Amino acid sequence: MRVLMIWLMGMVLAPYRLDALLISGPILAANETAVARSKEKDDKGRKSKSGEKALYARGAAALDEEKWDEAIQVFRQVLQSNGKSSDRALYWIAYAQHRDGKPTNALTTLGELNAKFPASPWSKDGKALELEIRQEAGQQIAPEKIADDELKLIAITSLMHSDQERAFTLLEKILRQPNSSNELKERTLFVLSQSSSPRARTLLETVARGRSGTDLQSQAIRFLGVAGGEGNRSLLATIYRGSTDRKVKSAVLQALMIASDKGRLLEVARNEKDPALRSEAAHMLGASGAAEELNKLYETETSHAVKEDIIQGIFISGNAAKLMQLARSEKNPSLRESAIRAVGALGSSKTGDFLLQMYQSDSNVQVRMAVIEALFIQNNARTLIALARKEQNRQLKTEMIEKLSHISSKEATDYMMEILNQ
Repeated sequence: MRVLMIWLMGMVLAPYRLDALLISGPILAANETAVARSKEKDDKGRKSKSGEKALYARGAAALDEEKWDEAIQVFRQVLQSNGKSSDRALYWIAYAQHRDGKPTNALTTLGELNAKFPASPWSKDGKALELEIRQEAGQQIAPEKIADDELKLIAITSLMHSDQERAFTLLEKILRQPNSSNELKERTLFVLSQSSSPRARTLLETVARGRSGTDLQSQAIRFLGVAGGEGNRSLLATIYRGSTDRKVKSAVLQALMIASDKGRLLEVARNEKDPALRSEAAHMLGASGAAEELNKLYETETSHAVKEDIIQGIFISGNAAKLMQLARSEKNPSLRESAIRAVGALGSSKTGDFLLQMYQSDSNVQVRMAVIEALFIQNNARTLIALARKEQNRQLKTEMIEKLSHISSKEATDYMMEILNQ
């Protein structure tokens, strides 16, 4: 749930720095420790007096430890210094007062923040905190009367706990209004994706099917994948089969990957007529760690280009055993070389010995060239030097030396100097 809270924060509110929101019953907010640290990180570039910075650091530490009285006292000292941190100090005083069970004091402090620093980003954060405090006190906030889009969305989300029908009507209005920004609409879709209400699902499905236009369709499809669940995965498959738009189909494949639906991705990779989409499905299977599915897919695929992408998917899934098998036994030279290079990308600790054995046991020049490239990919200077010392084929030895010249290591440099001194 904590991951969901922080992710929702990032998706819905991050661009506006509404850092004080958390999902706590009806309200959105970020974990206070993470917020304090992120604020501190954001402000590292600000120039301020060392004393003020030290005080602020003490205040942030007190917030981390939930020592609300101490935090209030320290941030009041920051205020007294009249430095550049006065606006954020006021915000954190109000925040600590709220957390310490003193909502009236917090509202007073927030009023001071808004009066003294109306243009400050911290004033915007303060308005979000004020909304949270008033709603926790049982005050009914009418979202329709809130001008700020982000705060309005927070209020609507809160309203979902007390008056769902009204909340969904307002969310639907945001989606339908031509003057609502796409950014706000995307955040609205995410809020809908987190609700188990049938009406929320209907609204999200309407957009995902393209019935509200195509601008937000891909985002709605993605949120179906984020929400997961068999119902959403089945809907994604239905949307895929019913669409002729490659962009929509690609969005569905990504959503199925997010939802870890290996079975439906495999179905697309096997049956899709468009090779580009089959290739994309293979990549999504790799990102899902679907090693077994990719193994089966490789054996049945007939397109050379798609097989190349399946090899990349196998690499993404980290299936070294399958890649080494293909490097040994694939009959198509180009595919075999691709597998060898992918083996190299897995790193010398996993495959260095295998590549050395490949080079020594296979006299085919193209295979050996591929092994040299694979060793270069993993910066395996030691093996390249060992092979170069023994290699009699001028073309292969020249290739090894050329690769070594681009590897930054003492071994490679010493070997190059050795050649120069011959």
